[in-house]
Amino acid sequence: MKDGFGTTYVTSLNVAEGANLVRDDQLRESFNGWTDEDGVWSPAKSPVRKWIPYTAISAMAAGRMAGVDHVVWLDGNTLYDNGSNVGTITAGTSMDIVALDDSFLIFGAAKNYIWDGDHLREQGAWQVRIGDDDGIHMAATATVFTVSAISKATTARITTSAPNTFTVGDYAYVVGGDMTQIIGRNYRVTGVDVINELYIDIDCDSTDFTTYTTGATVYRNASGLPDGDYKFYLTGTVELSDGTILEGRPIGLGEPEKYTGKVWDTAEAQTFTVSDQTIPLVLEINAAKWIVSSVAEFSVSGTIGTDYFPGLRLYRTKAGGYDYYLENSWRYGDSDLVYTAGANASFAVGETGARLPDNELGAVYVPAQYDNGSAPASTTGDVSAQRCLVNSQAYPDRVYWSSLDGIEYFNTNTGWDKRPDVVTGIIGYRDGFVVFSCDRIWYCRFSDNLPSWEEIPTPVGTVWPKAMWVWRGSVVWLRDDGLWAWGGSGEPRKISRKAFQSITDPQSVTGAGEILYVSGSEKAYVAISRDSGVEWHECDGSYPMASGSNGKVYAASTFGVYELFAGVRRGGRLRSKQYGNNMQMKSVRAVIDMEGETVPTLWVNGNRQSDTDGHDEETRHGEFGVRKLARISIPRLNNQYVELMWEVTGDVDVHGYWIEVAR
Repeated sequence: MKDGFGTTYVTSLNVAEGANLVRDDQLRESFNGWTDEDGVWSPAKSPVRKWIPYTAISAMAAGRMAGVDHVVWLDGNTLYDNGSNVGTITAGTSMDIVALDDSFLIFGAAKNYIWDGDHLREQGAWQVRIGDDDGIHMAATATVFTVSAISKATTARITTSAPNTFTVGDYAYVVGGDMTQIIGRNYRVTGVDVINELYIDIDCDSTDFTTYTTGATVYRNASGLPDGDYKFYLTGTVELSDGTILEGRPIGLGEPEKYTGKVWDTAEAQTFTVSDQTIPLVLEINAAKWIVSSVAEFSVSGTIGTDYFPGLRLYRTKAGGYDYYLENSWRYGDSDLVYTAGANASFAVGETGARLPDNELGAVYVPAQYDNGSAPASTTGDVSAQRCLVNSQAYPDRVYWSSLDGIEYFNTNTGWDKRPDVVTGIIGYRDGFVVFSCDRIWYCRFSDNLPSWEEIPTPVGTVWPKAMWVWRGSVVWLRDDGLWAWGGSGEPRKISRKAFQSITDPQSVTGAGEILYVSGSEKAYVAISRDSGVEWHECDGSYPMASGSNGKVYAASTFGVYELFAGVRRGGRLRSKQYGNNMQMKSVRAVIDMEGETVPTLWVNGNRQSDTDGHDEETRHGEFGVRKLARISIPRLNNQYVELMWEVTGDVDVHGYWIEVAR
């Protein structure tokens, strides 16, 4: 009696239509290969060495910037992007890189850094320092002139009784007099009397105002603020080439003699009183020099005026108030800002007056919620929905979150939450984050700028923060007892340990499209997502760092960066399950449904079969190299079971296999 065992045993010679698929349940081992959705097993393609050699690669990530794939890694203290040296940082002992939208976040150093394709800079606000004690001061008076006439016109003309010093672009502030509608606000000067210096034109339509006769004075560049107590603040800014503005935390202003012995960049602003009677306050920054700390706060590369533009912003607020208003701003290239380059770059700003009332500006900064401080030094973190969540090197049980729905702004005083255990891993998931300790897991989501925490009922955490990924709608993470997954509700589930039982030191978990790459110890595995589930295949070589982007998997060793499963196929093996039913059978021949340039070497029950006798290719479509049946004769030994193992060394696709036996 003739019988057969294998992948959906086929007797038809039309193998092109045969349903003899290679399925996971018919495999004991798949080494250095995978099975696609059509049930075709192929050997893996060789890793392609993209960039070598290096000496101490400690972290890498793949992502996209401006629609182009980028692989970013850290070799010692040097950061590389697609093989180009893009900057230097002081690396820590445990580094990590996370791909963001069009940028990369580097963790694990004393400070976190961001690489955006143009600039390598420190994460968080740009910090500025006062450079000298002559610094900022508030003048109690402004230049004042007596008004002899004010016209009623679409562009009002103010005439002074004596020559004035106004220039186009200045501001004019009128106090007193019987044209009451013009009082109490600043107007930009649009024209001047260049011959006699006796009049100015302002951007004010006074056509319907009360006729002016007497009693007014006009101030040059004076305060337009209503009566009250105010505080003023400066921030340092850097505008990047793409228009992004990095802004330092506000630094209070005051008269220098009152700041004796104080640290300038932490001093609270002094209160200044403004009234129409004692008038108008003028903020002068004449001799002030604002100097970036000699300890590098950021590392911004490129050309000043092209790649980045340093500058200043001036804010004001009612004393004791919470709403801050942008009063004025300067950046590199402005005529009234002098920038001195060097290790301690400095700024000098010319005289400026407070301009418009609060209700014409709109609040722009609320310090009670957003501190705009630097992110804490962190060892792990991730981004979800434009918000960044990081742990702390100094306080490993603290989790900090960014404000303003961006990765730049942190309130390190109150913007953190303490977990009841040391945080070991963070990964963005859906609209929140999954946070790990060694044996606990929390799901963190945000409402009204505050995090809400839900503990997932499980004793299964992790101590391998890099061995996690979001794949097939679930967070998956690798431990030394197997791969675990959590899909957003219920308890985590364990994925079979058998598929990667050799992993005792998890290294990386990453995905790209339908592929999941898992590595650790001396082994690595690839999972292929199919409609019927997930198929696991073992790979040769195990890379400790891996990351996926745009359907591709990239990996790194200490010495080089590679693209996995790319290039020519270099071979692999697949081993069938054991077929048999305790009946005495005589093996006749093995059949492989294949296409490719080489015929695999066959092992039956651990015994290599000779392939020197030729192969009876009874079914063949076209020339050599297309799909065909290759039949290999084997000894007619009595066996209670049969196990096949195919070894391939070249480009072969295996559609199915079986063994024909006689009972």
